Amino acid sequence: RFMPMLHGFLTAIALSPGEIPREAWLRAVWGHRLDPGPRDLRQISRLQGPLLRFHDTIERSLHPAARTFRIDPLEPGASRDPTFAAQVWCTGFYKATLLDAAHWRWLEKTSPELVRPIWLFGRHAGMKAMVHTTRGYDVTSKRWLPRIQPAVQSIRDFWLSAPDTTATRRRRV
Repeated sequence: RFMPMLHGFLTAIALSPGEIPREAWLRAVWGHRLDPGPRDLRQISRLQGPLLRFHDTIERSLHPAARTFRIDPLEPGASRDPTFAAQVWCTGFYKATLLDAAHWRWLEKTSPELVRPIWLFGRHAGMKAMVHTTRGYDVTSKRWLPRIQPAVQSIRDFWLSAPDTTATRRRRV
């Protein structure tokens, strides 16, 4: 369950148009403990390199020329239920957007269709809305599930083409 959430989280970090300091998103991954114990510090130190490489891999895969970005909700150790795995991935994505909330709120306000598939699965209000549709959760989630990966690519393209006045232009992707 951790890997799909981490993948979603790091995807939003890589896509975010604002500069999110590495320390800020690493603190969010490790938790907000201000004084980790020696055992936790050793574990963080051991996992930091692979975590940064995972982030870099996601960032490279999001480059328009790479065309290698893929959401695999059925990663090893993940739930075999693609809807649940997508919910976990989208929750991670949404949590990362909170680190650059102003830009993501602006995107949601100006182009809600871009974030809607991710918000439906990643936010409590979205899940609640899917449950209460006349079609029911299963039908609605199956309809929206295939739209998540194209939404990520559309968000990437949007941020890349957005005028400088709409977003802080940090474009490494």
